[in-house]
Amino acid sequence: MDEQQRKNLHKNTSILLKYADAIVQKNYLTQLYAIDPNYATSVYEGLPHDKRQGYSMEEVAEASKTAHLVGKNPQFMTNKQGLSFMGMPVGAPA
Repeated sequence: MDEQQRKNLHKNTSILLKYADAIVQKNYLTQLYAIDPNYATSVYEGLPHDKRQGYSMEEVAEASKTAHLVGKNPQFMTNKQGLSFMGMPVGAPA
């Protein structure tokens, strides 16, 4: 993507995400942040201020550390599961 295409993607994502509930926004941004912090931050900044209620980017950044475990019950994971995200090693689950 060139720079303009990237800006358009971020803007369009923000436009659509503003209609989602705060918890959906936070969870979506958490996943984006785990992939690309700049993308998540740009989308967050594109949201209207009144639509950013209930979470901060600091909370999103913190939650992204375990984004690869969303929907997985640690009780049923082997010792080695959850130690990579998209092929990249991450810290051991807490």
